[in-house]
Amino acid sequence: MCAEKRSRRFAEPLLRRRLAVALIGLALVAAALLGAAFWTAESRVESQSLAEQSVRPGDAEAAQQWARRRAARAQRERQLMPLLLAAIAATALLAWWASGYLARRTLAPMERLLERIHALDPERRGERLPVADYGELSVVAGALNGHMARLDALVERERAFGAAASHELRTPLAVIAGAAELLHAGAAAGDPALARIERAVVQAREMLEALLELSRGEAGAESARPLSLAALLPAWSEAWRRDGVELKLAVGERPLLAPPGVLAIVYTNLLRNALRVSRARVAVRYDGAELAVEDDGPGIAAQQLPRVLEPRFSGRDGGSGLGLFIADRLCRDRGWRLWLENVPQGGVRATVRFAECGHHGAAASRPRPHQ
Repeated sequence: MCAEKRSRRFAEPLLRRRLAVALIGLALVAAALLGAAFWTAESRVESQSLAEQSVRPGDAEAAQQWARRRAARAQRERQLMPLLLAAIAATALLAWWASGYLARRTLAPMERLLERIHALDPERRGERLPVADYGELSVVAGALNGHMARLDALVERERAFGAAASHELRTPLAVIAGAAELLHAGAAAGDPALARIERAVVQAREMLEALLELSRGEAGAESARPLSLAALLPAWSEAWRRDGVELKLAVGERPLLAPPGVLAIVYTNLLRNALRVSRARVAVRYDGAELAVEDDGPGIAAQQLPRVLEPRFSGRDGGSGLGLFIADRLCRDRGWRLWLENVPQGGVRATVRFAECGHHGAAASRPRPHQ
């Protein structure tokens, strides 16, 4: 509605000014033509009088008659000038009123079309604009309906693909989970390799749900619950540790209300990127309001920094350019904010600021270090 009011506020005065200028110009041209016709007629009469006087030279009566005609003409000119100016002013006022009327009448179909477009619900597929209500703009409404139909078909194909991918990915995960249970029955208690497999299966299931939520465009579909990042971040980090790079975690005790799959995807994408470019150290900090992952790599070029969250953008060879885009999309769907910045001492810091409603429990405590 605000966009509609802004468009009307700019479009109507612009159209009204153009119409007023056109109408006033026409009025001035008409006045000039009438004035030219009047003076042409007067000049013709004066020329005729001069001709008659030349035919009868020395005729005093003819000279007096010619002088009276010139005086009468001068008087008519003096009387006509104020009338002409008043007519031009009245024509200008009439043109201004008529331009406003014509502008409102011309823009009325566009305003109705804008109202219907703003009233469309993007979550309701199959919604269309009535074509017969917009006069000359009905062809525009028909084109928009065709475009929306193509978009609906595209969304339906994407959702069908997401459902098919979900089905195909759940099957091998179920097989892996079943095999892990069989191994667990015959393995020694507390086998670290087996525990790692079981954690990876649980994390993969949560990530799959989050990615399906992203593909369906259903923000909040995955249920949020209070999460202890002090326990989750070390577990999620274990699978991505890299030899020669120290991983330091300083995690506060304050729980975060969030979907575990969404948070896992966001965190692991940031962590993988940091470990990939880091020279010797990656630091992770969570203080209850923000989650930051900082590396000591070469940093990001200033001209590339504004584009790092764009899809298909990768600052290195072989990268898909989708990790940060997916993380940013999931953050925006949850009301979180993700940004990256170069740090003065070298490297990049990726920060996620959580929405206020994502905080759970009391105020954040001091971060507890993990090695």
